[in-house]
Amino acid sequence: VKSGLKDFSRIPNLYVITITNFDIFGEDRVMYTFRNSCKESTDLEYEDGLTYIYFYTKGKIGGSQSIKNMLRYIEDSHAQNVVDEATEQMNSYVEVIRKNPALEGDYMTFGDILDREKDAGRIEGRVEGRSEESNDLILIKMRKNYSISKIASDVEKPVEYVQKICDLITRIGLDKDNQTILEEVLQLQNK
Repeated sequence: VKSGLKDFSRIPNLYVITITNFDIFGEDRVMYTFRNSCKESTDLEYEDGLTYIYFYTKGKIGGSQSIKNMLRYIEDSHAQNVVDEATEQMNSYVEVIRKNPALEGDYMTFGDILDREKDAGRIEGRVEGRSEESNDLILIKMRKNYSISKIASDVEKPVEYVQKICDLITRIGLDKDNQTILEEVLQLQNK
């Protein structure tokens, strides 16, 4: 909206649309539509042009047949779920994306994206866990005045890595408790 606009009716309405495969509100509805209204007088609507629509792909209550068809197609984007003109058009877009090698890697369902993120999180967690375990052993052996080469051999890490961790621990200070030192080492490693 440009500065100085005096005719607010020219501001376009805004629709926020969310599509889920789980029921956010627990009423098994195909769609839930929310607009602003007055708490004290629920019949009094506040027309600010903002509408939130939540679609539940497996909902049973409400919604037109064409909306149900589209949601079924969104839930399972395959040709057997093409049942009307709108899903046919959507399917043609999906097929173009699936067949285009340049776009093929970008085509994912929301579930695929979540699975990828979960896998990345698991790997990151394992790596971080191993790193914390190694750092803990390094700290314990450092407190016992083991040499860098002996610590490296015991934890099966390169001498350079062990030296770096020992330098970080020394910088933090051995006067702190192990947990505090390990948390600070992890923070410094992630920078």
